[in-house]
Amino acid sequence: MRRLLIWLLCLSVCMMVWAGPTALADPPSRTPARAQTPAGSPPRPIPVKIEGLVDVVEDSVPGQISVEGLWIQVTAATVITPAGYTPQVGDQVTVHALVDGELFMARSVHIHLDMANAGPTEFQGRISQLSQRRDEVEVWVIAGQRVEVDQRAIVIGAPAVGYYAHVQGFVGLGGDVRATWIRVFNPSDVISQFEFEGIITEWPQTPSWLGLWVIGNRVGLVHEGTQITGTPALGAAAEVRGRQLSDGSLVWDEIRILDEDVYVRVQGLIEQLEIQRGIAPSSLSGYLVIGGRRILLGGQTLLDESEGRAAPGMWADVVAIPVGENILDAVRVRIARPD
Repeated sequence: MRRLLIWLLCLSVCMMVWAGPTALADPPSRTPARAQTPAGSPPRPIPVKIEGLVDVVEDSVPGQISVEGLWIQVTAATVITPAGYTPQVGDQVTVHALVDGELFMARSVHIHLDMANAGPTEFQGRISQLSQRRDEVEVWVIAGQRVEVDQRAIVIGAPAVGYYAHVQGFVGLGGDVRATWIRVFNPSDVISQFEFEGIITEWPQTPSWLGLWVIGNRVGLVHEGTQITGTPALGAAAEVRGRQLSDGSLVWDEIRILDEDVYVRVQGLIEQLEIQRGIAPSSLSGYLVIGGRRILLGGQTLLDESEGRAAPGMWADVVAIPVGENILDAVRVRIARPD
């Protein structure tokens, strides 16, 4: 019996050796092979919100700005509000950005201007002071208003105390104006320009209307470059812009006929106002309220602030077109101090 068991054991070993190594291998698995995991895709940019003061601005934007020590890339696609404004050192901003690695890409930058006088502004007046600060930002005083002028501001003409300046810019924190464009006028040039309203009492009866006109008892020349709005007629009221030549004669550069059946005139104290102004004068929009009437301002409105800025309590002289009940569309608004 023992010999039989030994013989069977030997027979089994011989059969395994004859079958080769594959007989000892594990049988193939019925479970399908697991697919290889592809390389991980890069992480998506993370949206973040950053608030604080601008402490550094590169020479130009698009470019980089630093907010509370954090560098942020501003591109041409970044939405900056107010439109046309360039972030400056000291501005309070809110930035929405995407973080990609260590890079902050700004999607939008909102500058928080002084809410009492937020947004763009435009005015003109006499230069009473010129000075310069350490950071190479000049401070001018124009019509009693402090105006900051840096190297990015466009200045036409040479400034001097006693000269006049037309300013476009933005009201910043504290109420100071940061200029984007200034045109300086010699006092003699300003004196030679004028504007008035009067009745047309004489004008040439020719198709071209060229020649001498008498408006408001003043004699002036209408030339080929004169802009005439409306149809002139004897006895019609007209608004005139002109200049005085070196020989003392007058030239009319613009005449606007005020049709009594179309235009109305409103005078009084400004009770309420909302004005938005862009870089170009044609971007003016908003409204005034005088005597309970809402007076709309638009790109075609002539807003004269040479004697003061529009504000509640200031006097306004308005020529406008009625467009609804107690609603007028302003053609010309002249601002003056109530005294």
